[in-house]
Amino acid sequence: TVSTANDSYTAAQRRTYSLTLAKSCMIWRVTEATGKKFRLQLYSTSAARTADATRAHTIPLALGTQHGCILDLYINQNQAVTPWMLSPVVFGSNNDGNISSTQATTVYASVESIETTTQNIQVTISFVPLES
Repeated sequence: TVSTANDSYTAAQRRTYSLTLAKSCMIWRVTEATGKKFRLQLYSTSAARTADATRAHTIPLALGTQHGCILDLYINQNQAVTPWMLSPVVFGSNNDGNISSTQATTVYASVESIETTTQNIQVTISFVPLES
């Protein structure tokens, strides 16, 4: 597993993280330790995360484009749905190798609070590395 920091979020605040997973992996569960409402987005490159930063959760990714989004998960209910079991599982990879000569083990995350008050949120991602 890998987790974001246990940061304090104001209502609708978004934070970004660079998480070490694997060059490629299978993501099977997402958990928020205290059952907060959140949106988690995972990307194959930092540039893809930046390019998608203003897209609302109600807007789908553009079909037929290389958007670099591995996962866009919107959890708008408390504790009853966490941990969120991904079925089917989500396969993802780092695409920094397309930009430079070396593929990294980093996945670029964005976490947004869906809470209406200030809350601490820490998201944990359970994964199986496919290529380290």
